[in-house]
Amino acid sequence: TREEFCELVYNTVITVAKQNSIKITYNAREAHFYDTDSKAIMMLYRMEIIAGRTSTRFAPKENITREEAAVVLDKTAEYLLCVSQIPTVLPTADI
Repeated sequence: TREEFCELVYNTVITVAKQNSIKITYNAREAHFYDTDSKAIMMLYRMEIIAGRTSTRFAPKENITREEAAVVLDKTAEYLLCVSQIPTVLPTADI
Protein backbone atom coordinates (compact mmCIF):
# COMPACT_ATOMS: atom_id res chain seq x y z
CA THR A 1 0.00 0.00 0.00
CA ARG A 2 1.00 3.63 -0.22
CA GLU A 3 1.34 3.77 3.57
CA GLU A 4 3.54 0.65 3.77
CA PHE A 5 5.82 2.01 1.06
CA CYS A 6 6.13 5.31 2.93
CA GLU A 7 7.03 3.46 6.14
CA LEU A 8 9.78 1.63 4.26
CA VAL A 9 11.12 4.82 2.65
CA TYR A 10 10.99 6.79 5.91
CA ASN A 11 12.85 4.06 7.81
CA THR A 12 15.45 3.97 5.02
CA VAL A 13 15.97 7.74 5.12
CA ILE A 14 16.38 7.70 8.91
CA THR A 15 18.80 4.75 8.78
CA VAL A 16 20.94 6.27 6.01
CA ALA A 17 20.97 9.61 7.81
CA LYS A 18 22.11 8.06 11.09
CA GLN A 19 24.79 5.92 9.44
CA ASN A 20 26.22 8.89 7.57
CA SER A 21 25.70 11.63 10.17
CA ILE A 22 23.29 13.44 7.86
CA LYS A 23 21.10 16.12 9.43
CA ILE A 24 17.51 15.65 8.32
CA THR A 25 15.81 18.90 7.32
CA TYR A 26 12.07 19.48 7.14
CA ASN A 27 9.95 22.03 5.37
CA ALA A 28 7.74 23.97 7.78
CA ARG A 29 4.59 23.02 5.89
CA GLU A 30 2.11 20.82 7.69
CA ALA A 31 0.22 17.96 6.09
CA HIS A 32 -3.53 18.10 6.50
CA PHE A 33 -4.48 14.61 5.39
CA TYR A 34 -7.74 13.58 7.02
CA ASP A 35 -7.26 9.88 6.20
CA THR A 36 -3.95 9.18 7.98
CA ASP A 37 -1.99 10.09 11.06
CA SER A 38 1.14 8.16 10.06
CA LYS A 39 4.34 9.82 11.26
CA ALA A 40 6.21 8.46 8.23
CA ILE A 41 3.72 10.03 5.80
CA MET A 42 3.77 13.37 7.60
CA MET A 43 7.58 13.51 7.72
CA LEU A 44 8.04 12.47 4.07
CA TYR A 45 5.51 15.13 3.11
CA ARG A 46 7.51 17.72 5.06
CA MET A 47 10.69 16.49 3.32
CA GLU A 48 8.85 17.08 0.01
CA ILE A 49 9.33 13.43 -0.97
CA ILE A 50 5.64 12.56 -1.20
CA ALA A 51 2.34 14.25 -1.91
CA GLY A 52 -1.26 13.27 -1.38
CA ARG A 53 -3.88 12.37 -3.92
CA THR A 54 -5.31 15.79 -3.07
CA SER A 55 -4.28 18.45 -0.56
CA THR A 56 -6.35 16.73 2.15
CA ARG A 57 -6.41 13.07 1.08
CA PHE A 58 -3.42 10.73 1.03
CA ALA A 59 -5.19 7.40 0.36
CA PRO A 60 -2.86 5.32 2.55
CA LYS A 61 -4.63 2.00 1.98
CA GLU A 62 -4.59 2.21 -1.81
CA ASN A 63 -1.96 0.30 -3.74
CA ILE A 64 1.02 2.32 -4.86
CA THR A 65 1.61 2.36 -8.61
CA ARG A 66 4.97 1.72 -10.22
CA GLU A 67 5.03 5.33 -11.37
CA GLU A 68 4.37 6.65 -7.86
CA ALA A 69 7.04 4.35 -6.39
CA ALA A 70 9.56 5.50 -9.00
CA VAL A 71 8.88 9.17 -8.23
CA VAL A 72 9.19 8.59 -4.47
CA LEU A 73 12.47 6.70 -4.88
CA ASP A 74 13.85 9.42 -7.17
CA LYS A 75 12.87 12.17 -4.72
CA THR A 76 14.32 10.16 -1.83
CA ALA A 77 17.68 9.79 -3.57
CA GLU A 78 17.66 13.48 -4.49
CA TYR A 79 16.78 14.45 -0.90
CA LEU A 80 19.57 12.35 0.59
CA LEU A 81 22.10 13.76 -1.87
CA CYS A 82 21.01 17.32 -1.14
CA VAL A 83 21.08 17.08 2.63
CA SER A 84 24.35 15.14 2.72
CA GLN A 85 26.23 17.28 0.18
CA ILE A 86 27.58 14.12 -1.48
CA PRO A 87 28.84 14.85 -5.00
CA THR A 88 26.53 13.38 -7.61
CA VAL A 89 29.21 12.86 -10.25
CA LEU A 90 31.64 9.99 -9.81
CA PRO A 91 35.16 10.10 -11.23
CA THR A 92 35.32 8.00 -14.39
CA ALA A 93 37.96 5.76 -12.82
CA ASP A 94 35.29 4.56 -10.37
CA ILE A 95 32.87 3.51 -13.07
